[in-house]
Amino acid sequence: MNDGRFKEKGGCADVLQPAKDMGEEPGESLFKSGMKLKIRVIGGTGMPKPGGNTTGETIDPYVRVTVHDVLAEKNSKATEEDQDDWTSKEHHETPYINDNGFCPVWDEKSFKEFEVQAPNVAMVVFAVLDKDTGFDDRLAAAAVPVSCLRRGIRSLTLSDYHGKDWGPFDFVHLLVEIDF
Repeated sequence: MNDGRFKEKGGCADVLQPAKDMGEEPGESLFKSGMKLKIRVIGGTGMPKPGGNTTGETIDPYVRVTVHDVLAEKNSKATEEDQDDWTSKEHHETPYINDNGFCPVWDEKSFKEFEVQAPNVAMVVFAVLDKDTGFDDRLAAAAVPVSCLRRGIRSLTLSDYHGKDWGPFDFVHLLVEIDF
């Protein structure tokens, strides 16, 4: 997710505070403009094998879309797996595509709707995984700040879980549709 913030500012490590957040009560303006974010996963290209391997079984990819957000009020229903009472992780998974890592097509018919309370700090993580018996392998991901999302059909460049987007990740993309 840090990589998403880094790319948001054009490769600059400094993340400036939004002007509307300056000079007000701490956190007050952060929640003034909640929104509904709608995401539909369409397809992908060039999904790599686990670990960048060139041999082995054909992958069965699926996409997990996770929205990381902060909450305006303490979450009284927080569970052990939540980071704390003030964060929210809402996710959606597509069905897996059997034996097609080259050009998988999910073409979901409906949008998955997410409630975002703080669009200035919320992040969306698009992760592609390989469906296996037992443990699902992580293949590629992209973290995008909600403030950087634009309405329409978008192509996301994916990288491995260390931020590397070259080698087997040269042409790895995910096609999604975004609406607000």
